[in-house]
Amino acid sequence: MRNSLFQSWKEPTPDPGWSIDAAPRARLWMVYAAFATPILLIALRLVWLQILIPDRFLAAWTKTTETFESIPATDGRILSSDGQVLAFDQPRYSIHVHYRWLEEPVNADWLKARARDRLTRSERKDAAKIAAAQALILEERDALWQSLAQVTNHSPDQLALKRQSIQRKVEAMSQSVNARRLAKATSLATDRSGDPLLTRLWKELSTAPDRSSSRPIVLREELETHAVLNDVALDQIAMIEALPSRFPGVEIRSSSERVYPLGDLAPHVIGLRSPVEAAEITRRKERFPGGDPLALEAGDRHGESGIERAYDSQLRGLRGLRRVVRDHAGEIIEQSVVRPPRNGADVTLSLDSMLQRTAERLLDEALDGDPLEDSSEATLDGSPELVIPSAGSVVVLDLRSGETLVAASSPRFDLQARQHPTKDQWNRWTKDTRHPFISRVTQASVPPGSIFKIVTAIAGLEQGVLSPDQLFHCQGYLKDPEHDRCFVYRHFGHGHGDVTLSSAISQSCNVYFFDLAGKIGPQPIEAWARRLGFGSLTGIDIGGEEAGNIPSRSQQGRSQRWHPGTARQFAIGQADLTVTPLQVARLMGIIGNGGHPVVPRLTPLQTESESASPNSIQLASASTPANASERIVSERTLTAIRDGLELTVESPQGTGHKAQIPGLLIAGKTGTAEVGRDKPDHAWFAGYVPADRPRYAFAVFLEHGGSGGKAAAPLARQVIMAMIEADLLTPSRAPVSSRRK
Repeated sequence: MRNSLFQSWKEPTPDPGWSIDAAPRARLWMVYAAFATPILLIALRLVWLQILIPDRFLAAWTKTTETFESIPATDGRILSSDGQVLAFDQPRYSIHVHYRWLEEPVNADWLKARARDRLTRSERKDAAKIAAAQALILEERDALWQSLAQVTNHSPDQLALKRQSIQRKVEAMSQSVNARRLAKATSLATDRSGDPLLTRLWKELSTAPDRSSSRPIVLREELETHAVLNDVALDQIAMIEALPSRFPGVEIRSSSERVYPLGDLAPHVIGLRSPVEAAEITRRKERFPGGDPLALEAGDRHGESGIERAYDSQLRGLRGLRRVVRDHAGEIIEQSVVRPPRNGADVTLSLDSMLQRTAERLLDEALDGDPLEDSSEATLDGSPELVIPSAGSVVVLDLRSGETLVAASSPRFDLQARQHPTKDQWNRWTKDTRHPFISRVTQASVPPGSIFKIVTAIAGLEQGVLSPDQLFHCQGYLKDPEHDRCFVYRHFGHGHGDVTLSSAISQSCNVYFFDLAGKIGPQPIEAWARRLGFGSLTGIDIGGEEAGNIPSRSQQGRSQRWHPGTARQFAIGQADLTVTPLQVARLMGIIGNGGHPVVPRLTPLQTESESASPNSIQLASASTPANASERIVSERTLTAIRDGLELTVESPQGTGHKAQIPGLLIAGKTGTAEVGRDKPDHAWFAGYVPADRPRYAFAVFLEHGGSGGKAAAPLARQVIMAMIEADLLTPSRAPVSSRRK
């Protein structure tokens, strides 16, 4: 047996060679290596992850995003010449809070990340310190809302309701997005279930698992701030910005709203600023691919009408640019101003706000008050018919510079209400047959009536056909008692008798100008009407102006001649002739300033030597003062015309004698323009003042107001009295007597 001490009957077994049993030490080393190798590999991997490539895993947590946000700029103000603010930007402040600071209950991942941000690397391994940091953040969160409630004078319940409203909205969005995502993933899994077993096995082995599918998508709204309070007072904003540590997650945003403090004062002149349409912003992006020089964005305003539009480039502010750096959770960690905002410049108008308001009040009283006597039509018993004008305007110009002191139009609208009108307000404006959105200063293109006789007289004098002192006998009609009659003949059965040019103008003798039209023909009248600015824009620095219409041979037909009756009607301001009140005021300015053309303007002239505030501009157009332009009417003609205009007011027989003011010489001309269709006539009165030292030209127009002498002249007198009270005019001590009989 092998285990016996000695086997003498068997020979020794030969040596089989090396055996693991023969090397127990080697066997132990091999076992050690088998255990140590994977441990070493794991250790090396841990070193690799912890020391050599940690940034690959921490990049998502340390990654920052850089964005550029615009900084709103305020638009410039519009001021009147007497310093009243007509339009300005009212700053508006809102408080925005980061969604994670208002979410309830707090997001656990966000809370843990915020706590870890406050700890060092070694402290992050201490669960107690992490818990303490989280508790501190929750305390700060509660203190934030308590502080906001105290500073803004809102109850905690009000803020809680606002927070809940924001959270419900964001959660609804999140649920919708994640529901669609889950449905898509389920659909994809269903599609894969039909694949062969080997294909599915290969996809499972070769495709990395989508670890993000188990976590909901985080919306951008969950990483942004949301408006909690709007229209916050400036002092409250100052308190919040002074203590930023008490208001973590709070962002103050500013905007502005256009305010028109005087409401319905000169709305057609001032105009409106309205939001820029999205289509316009798109067009500008295509036009300026490198960046809009005006930096227009959705919600920005631009001039829609009036001065707001005409001087939009000066009034508009230029947005600034702010660089904002946020962490992975959307918290702002750094911000800087790349381009500071540039506020718009102020624009000062030539309008006198007090005088403008007075003129508008007088127009309103004429439109809404007692009916005016209309002597153009009489009732069967001979008493005058009472009429109420449907609209009207008053214009006052500085006849030397063209600066507009008054541009009143009625009816009109309230600029402040027009920005955000209610349905009732809008219906009331749009259904108003008087059309309050139309400016009767620049857009009322209507027949001027006898006002135009001044142009006919100028044409006759300049053509050499008319002599100022030549007598003409007015029998009340030209040839036929039923046609081409004077007003006095229609109502009193007699004419004006012997008249000269001055008395024909002052008494508004139609027959005199009918006869003159037959002598000179319509072409010179048409030519002088155009030379005096009718039929073309005045050039006032505001849009939407009407040019009016001058009848011409081309309108009659090239193969036709002017009908004599049409030519006579043209001579007295009827036919197809239409003008605007501003054009009539400009005509009176030309006569008053010595025959020099004048361009109306709504901004005062300013020389280079005059100083202005850095944020204020007084813009000058391309026009020059009247006394620096070429004279277009001779002095001889002007003298004759001026005599008639002065007699119109100063003579007891003058049609404008109701405009008389003791101590002040006024030159003027009435007009009663027939409109037909059984409607009352348009009433006009225009002139300049003082007549002996002309300074201001004016025009008063009452749409369907009846007689110019009985309706427009008294209103003009009240306007001039207001100018005296405003120290724009100074009457002499003694009343001015009539200088001509």
